[in-house]
Amino acid sequence: MWSADNVDTFTEYKIGVGDIILGMDRSIIGNGIRVAVASESDVPSLLLQRVACIRPDPESLAREFAFWILGSNYFVNHLSPIFTGISVPHLSPEQIKEFWISLPNIAEQEVIITYLTTRLSAIQSATERTQRQIDLLREYRTRLVADVVTGKLDVREAA
Repeated sequence: MWSADNVDTFTEYKIGVGDIILGMDRSIIGNGIRVAVASESDVPSLLLQRVACIRPDPESLAREFAFWILGSNYFVNHLSPIFTGISVPHLSPEQIKEFWISLPNIAEQEVIITYLTTRLSAIQSATERTQRQIDLLREYRTRLVADVVTGKLDVREAA
């Protein structure tokens, strides 16, 4: 097992907080892309083979905007024709570089980021509320069945 002290000897491969990490083998899973942003709990870490670390130039591309783009259907549509056949689909650095987008200025990127974050937050809240309601209905069903089976609830009149 490697010691965390050894990470500093490989600065070229060191992952930092906020780095965008993109899986290059089987990049598309389900309906999305294997892409994440490194957090405090992810460091210290080193890049592995077949994983890309993307560090946009903050003067022209906001990190969060790049993350949204890489997780978008637009990027999936760019990759889909590349991944054909029955073998594990591999993404190359060149194929990542061939992905072109119209890039708004930083101020407009920030507006888009705020909009997407707000919308996603609302969707996540609605999803959590709906899941809680589903969980409560399942609990109610379980309790109802238990009450009928144990005789705590008489359902003969309903039949």
